[in-house]
Amino acid sequence: MIYTNSIVHSLFTTLSSDSVLVNSNMTVQLHEVFNTNPSLNPWVGVYLETTDFEPRRLNIQQPWRAEVLLSIYVQVANFQTGQEAHDQLDRAMTPVMTAVNSNRDLDQTVDRIYEMHIEPYQRSIADEDRFFANEITILCELDA
Repeated sequence: MIYTNSIVHSLFTTLSSDSVLVNSNMTVQLHEVFNTNPSLNPWVGVYLETTDFEPRRLNIQQPWRAEVLLSIYVQVANFQTGQEAHDQLDRAMTPVMTAVNSNRDLDQTVDRIYEMHIEPYQRSIADEDRFFANEITILCELDA
């Protein structure tokens, strides 16, 4: 069987125990409401998005093929300009990507991470609301 809870917890543990992220005072949370508190930044949120199953009736040992989509949101706050925000976000993204790349099978809960995609998620520069965030989507596959 495929245990998506183990997969997402492995990703969370990979990030929350990474020495660079810990020493950078990044807040890493699992399945929490998207951050709106600037004092928690830099912030990393980990979420399970979707799981697609493909049944394989002829393969008795591993009857399922699955693709699991995970999302990581990386957020910064408390900047003065868009350029400063972009620079802070870029500095925050590097250790997150390095941590994910160091555990490409997520502690053997997946066969492999085969695709990663980064896109801007939130860009807000207002008087009370200063957040920049990127979403990293990770596509994993496994047989079970």
